[in-house]
Amino acid sequence: DDATMAHVHVDHTTDAVLQRMGVTGLTVLPVVSRTDVHALLGTVALEDMPRAYGPVDDESPAETRHLEPTSPQVLLTAVLVGVVGLFALAGFLTQRYYAARVESAASLYASGNASFAENRIPEAVEQYRAALSLSRDNAHRLALGLALQAADRVAEARMYLQEVVRLDPTSGPAHLALARIAARQNRPEEAVAAYRSAIRATWAEGESRARLDAGFELVEVLASTGSRKQAIAELLSMADQTADPALLDRMGERFLTLGSSSEAADVFQRVVATTPGDSRAWLG
Repeated sequence: DDATMAHVHVDHTTDAVLQRMGVTGLTVLPVVSRTDVHALLGTVALEDMPRAYGPVDDESPAETRHLEPTSPQVLLTAVLVGVVGLFALAGFLTQRYYAARVESAASLYASGNASFAENRIPEAVEQYRAALSLSRDNAHRLALGLALQAADRVAEARMYLQEVVRLDPTSGPAHLALARIAARQNRPEEAVAAYRSAIRATWAEGESRARLDAGFELVEVLASTGSRKQAIAELLSMADQTADPALLDRMGERFLTLGSSSEAADVFQRVVATTPGDSRAWLG
């Protein structure tokens, strides 16, 4: 929000600058471009303000008459000290300005997460979008893409998610979301490739279930396009990577629907060997 950011523009009035200083508590503000707030044009200090209303003469005429001329060396030293000071101040203000942006982005991102968790998707979309505009953080970009997908704005979601995987090809959530969008839009080849990328990708701790979901969804896409052998091969690969009885039961049942009874029997036997009371395995 331009009204709350600690900066001013070259077309601001003196009153507006003084008001902004009063609100922020700062005595020096960065002057930035209206078209690009990242472009620092200069700074304005509180001590500059009296000049805007007219010259300030604190010295008496007698004092003025008796001032001795300043030597060139002293003047040069003063100028150099002033320039160095201005550069240091500009660096400090720039650092503080960007730190404030990062803090604001983190707050907006947290608000977006809360809104998303409460299924207030449109609100989450705008909060994530605002966070991304301040931070350019890929995590914020991913969150916006997933929120747009949840809002059924798939074209826009796809654009952001593709940028996520361009910047981070190992992003499992982004690949899975792109796979689901492609499957929904009846682009099976693209969906298969994205699902396989999601399975190979990196997932945070506690997200292993999402990788399995990607595997099962890939099997469904392959089966729906007549690629039965590939679907069975994917199931076999998944079965080799887990010992969870519930997952193995699910895989065994899917083997049966694909007409692969021998693979189903092998999976159910593994379940019975470790969990003799598993009724699903016995029924299979």
